Amino acid sequence: METYLTHAEDINNEDPEFVSPDDFDYSLTVSSVGIDAGVDGAPEFDIDGNPRVNRPDIGAYENQDVTGVGEVLLENNGMFAVAPNPVKGSFTIGTLDNEWTGQIEVRLTNLLGQQLKTVRLDKTSDTFKFEFSLEGINTGVYHLAVSNGEQVVVDRLVKL
Repeated sequence: METYLTHAEDINNEDPEFVSPDDFDYSLTVSSVGIDAGVDGAPEFDIDGNPRVNRPDIGAYENQDVTGVGEVLLENNGMFAVAPNPVKGSFTIGTLDNEWTGQIEVRLTNLLGQQLKTVRLDKTSDTFKFEFSLEGINTGVYHLAVSNGEQVVVDRLVKL
């Protein structure tokens, strides 16, 4: 394989640290060298439909245990949405509908996991709407994440 895998970032002769290959569980453990080591242009979601929030992992399964320090990634069952989406203008409206109150952090990242913008807001009610400026943000696909410091929920955002 080393004859074919010649890119500077290829990981040759390394144990990928699958969870349980004997049981056909080829997802990555949290210490795997394959986390955030995938290639640009990977599908937005892994084979199980999980979002690729940071730089893509190597393989079909995106490791979901790696988030910000102390943050648990929640499944977005309609609790967070952005509109309009896709966005043509310079701002979008985010709606966060959950029990969080207090300070929240809104983070815009590109598909490489690079954080482009962060805003801190004070959430005072279960249903909370906020305006998020996209001024200076290029056309593309992004992730907009909202965190209360312990949990984080993510939605995809397309800027035209």
